[in-house]
Amino acid sequence: MVQSLKPNRYDWLALFIPLGVGLVLGVVTWESDPVRGSWGQFFDWLFFLLAGTLAHRLSWFLWHERRPRPFTHQVRTQIPYLATGILFTYAAILAQVRPQTPGLFGLILAQVLVISILVHVLMLTTGVLESFAQLREQRQQAQSQLWVETGGKQVAIPLADLLAILVQDHYCTLYYQTQGTTAELMLYGRLIDYEAQAKGWLVRVSRSALVSLGAIESIGGGRNPELKVQGVKESFRVSRSRKAELEALLDRQVATKTG
Repeated sequence: MVQSLKPNRYDWLALFIPLGVGLVLGVVTWESDPVRGSWGQFFDWLFFLLAGTLAHRLSWFLWHERRPRPFTHQVRTQIPYLATGILFTYAAILAQVRPQTPGLFGLILAQVLVISILVHVLMLTTGVLESFAQLREQRQQAQSQLWVETGGKQVAIPLADLLAILVQDHYCTLYYQTQGTTAELMLYGRLIDYEAQAKGWLVRVSRSALVSLGAIESIGGGRNPELKVQGVKESFRVSRSRKAELEALLDRQVATKTG
C-alpha cells in the first residue's frame, strides 16, 4: 500500500469556528460610517471571515497535520489548536483595525477569545460537528474503495485489500484479499480505468499490470524481470522502463519503515 487515509474527525473546526467568529465579530463591530459607507464595513466583515479561516487552518496544520496529534473531546487536545487559532485571528484583525488606544486591544482580544470558545463549545456539545465528521468519513470511505459492476450489481472492494490488477485480452483480473484468502474477479475493461481509481494504492509495473507495493514478495533479475505478489500464483512482468522507478519506490518504502 502506498498510502493510507487517516481522516481526522474534527478538522471541520478549522472552518466553522472562524466562520462563526467572523459572523459575530461583523455584527458586533458593525456601525455606520459616513465616509466608507456600508460597503466598507461589509469588506471588513469579509476580512474577518478570511483572516479567521486562514488563521485556524494554519493552527490546524501546525497541531494536527504537521505533528500530527489527535483531536478528541478531551480539553487538552483542543486547547493548543484553539489557542493558536485565536492568537492568529487576533493578530490578523489587529493588523486590519489598528486601534488607537490600548483599551481597544484588550477589547478586541476579549471578543475574539469569548466568541471562539463559545462557538467551539456550541459545535461540540450540540453534535453538529459530529454530523459533519460522519459525512466526511463516509465520503472518504467511498473514495477508498474500488467500485466495480459484476452480476448486474455494484460491488465495492477496499483499495487497501487490492493486491494486483492484470489485463489480458480486454479483460482485467482483480486480485484482492478477503477473509484471509486471495480472491480473483475478472471484469471487462481497460487497465487505465482502474488505475485512476486505485491511484496512490497500486503502482504500474508494466503496460498490463498494477500491483500493491506492500504485497510484493520478490523481484527477479535480468532484462525482463518478473515479480511475485503475496497470495497470487500469477507472476507479473516488470517492464524495463519501470524497473528503476519501482526499485526506488521499494527502497523508499523500506527506508520509511526502518526510519
